[in-house]
This record gives sequence, C-alpha cells and structure tokens, in this order.
Amino acid sequence: MTNIVEFNETYYRKLIKKISNHYKFEVYSRVGCEHPHVLWRHDIDMSPHRAAKLAEIEMQENVISTYFLHLHSAFYNLFDESVAQKIYRIIECGHPIGLHYDLEFYRKLPQHTNQIDLISFEKSFLWDVFGVKPMAISFHNPSLSVLEIPSVDKIVGMINADSDYIRGFYKFFSDSNCEWKYGNPEDFIGDCKYLHVLTHPEWWTLILQTHGEKVRRCVSGRYEYSFKYYNNIIEQVKRHE
Repeated sequence: MTNIVEFNETYYRKLIKKISNHYKFEVYSRVGCEHPHVLWRHDIDMSPHRAAKLAEIEMQENVISTYFLHLHSAFYNLFDESVAQKIYRIIECGHPIGLHYDLEFYRKLPQHTNQIDLISFEKSFLWDVFGVKPMAISFHNPSLSVLEIPSVDKIVGMINADSDYIRGFYKFFSDSNCEWKYGNPEDFIGDCKYLHVLTHPEWWTLILQTHGEKVRRCVSGRYEYSFKYYNNIIEQVKRHE
C-alpha cells in the first residue's frame, strides 16, 4: 500500500509516467479496446483547483484522463466563476468531462423526479455551460446510497463507469480517503492488462499533508475566497457612496 506521505504532486507525476510506459491512457469511449490500457478517472468531490493542476501535469506528460463534475458538492459551486474557470482549464488541457451524479440528493427533496430525467438534466447543464458533451457518468458515494447503482453500459448516452462490463473487464483501483483501497496500481503493472484507476484530486497536494490537513485545506481555501470576495464587494460599495 502506498504510504500517505506519497499522495502529492511529485509522486503523482512519477506514477502516471511509470504507468504510461506500459499502458496507453484511454477515454471511456474506447472501453474494451484490446491493447493494454488504463482508464484514468477523477471524481472531483472537493477541489476543482487541484483537478486543474493535475490536468496540467497530465497534459505535460502526454496522458489523458476523464474529470467527473459534481453538481451538488458541499465543497465547491460550479456556478462560481473561479470554479468554472478551473473546469475550462481542464478542458483546455484536452481532457474530457463526465457527470458525477448523486443518487441521494434528489431522493431527499420533496419533489422527487425520475432519476433518468434528472441525469439528463444534469448532463444538459454541463454540456450547455462548458460547451462539451459529458462522455461518461460515475456515481457519488455508491456505498452510502440506499438506491441501487445502475449497472447498465450506458445511461442517457453516457458510458457508465460503474457498469457490470467495466467492473468485469478492468482491474479497479481507488485512492478513496487518501488510501489505496484495492492496492496501488503501480504494484500491478504487467500483472493486469486493463486498469481502471479512480483518483480524487484533493488528495494530490503540492506538499506532504495528512488526510485531515488536505480536507481542511479545501474548506479553508473556500472560506478565504468567500471572505475576500465579500470584503471586495464592501470596498466597491464604499467607493461609490
């Protein structure tokens, strides 16, 4: 298992370089191709800023991954200009986007609608705002949902990253909560022909930090940005009085 202190930009660059020497990085539209390859996926749960940085590193290393956007994150707001700019940067780096869908969000609302209609709505939103069609869909916190995670190959025209086919075809890895849950993909190079790697950008920071420090960094960064934004508005109002 990779030690927690290795979850940083330096190790991330080394990891993708090492894997790219043995596997071709593919996008979800290429699921099932026969040559040795890896599907590399980022579920952006907390930090679009970290995601944009990883996208730049991947562009420099000439690899591609898919970035899944969460419309209901408690840590960021896709309607915020500073956040949207990070998503645009990810796209500029040549990476496709996907929808990170929360089954539980709408279930808790009074006016619950058909999930397929809601997925279609969120897909259209991302397409309209960012100008690119979401290629795939992944599900947020599937182990915590009381609803069944769909296992079909496609949902509303998007490849389902949690489909039975992908689960059966690929060896899966995840850095959930800053720990490799199913082994470090680096340790399986050559042993598996097809890899499916899920990472969460908030864990891959510039400096070495503990799991709690990384979460606190996301929270405090958002706080500082919001407080600065508020103070700037107050200063503008005072200048016009």
